[in-house]
Amino acid sequence: MLTIGPRFGGAVSGAGQYFFQAVQAGQSAEQFIDSMKKQGIYIPGIGHKIKSIYNPDKRCDILFTMSKKFPQTKHLDFAKQVEALTTMKKPNLILNVDGHVAALLLDMMEAMGYTTQQIQQYIDADVFNALFVLARSIGFIGHHIDQKRLGE
Repeated sequence: MLTIGPRFGGAVSGAGQYFFQAVQAGQSAEQFIDSMKKQGIYIPGIGHKIKSIYNPDKRCDILFTMSKKFPQTKHLDFAKQVEALTTMKKPNLILNVDGHVAALLLDMMEAMGYTTQQIQQYIDADVFNALFVLARSIGFIGHHIDQKRLGE
């Protein structure tokens, strides 16, 4: 839990913030990447140490399949356009699970009728990372139970 930050887990909020701003501003994927590069900012939600286009993350595949049930996926579509460009540079600069979750949370909030201001309030309140902490907590509970059950 103590390792959660912008490079692990904390990328959900950053990805949400940057994808939301870019879509709101009507930026193309190319403009977004150039802007991030000029600012010297790694794109949160893009990149993985192990996974790549040759070794995809199954969690991302599941999230992408789930997205087919959404009424619209403009943030996920934008993030996938970014991924198409970043993976041309390096095959591990994929849209990772944090990026998928962030984009889908944005699409879900819009589908539920949240206003731009309401979505920004949730981003500013770091709700996206809070959901990551919740999921990680459930994983810790499962790990604890398994250790006790297995006598470790």
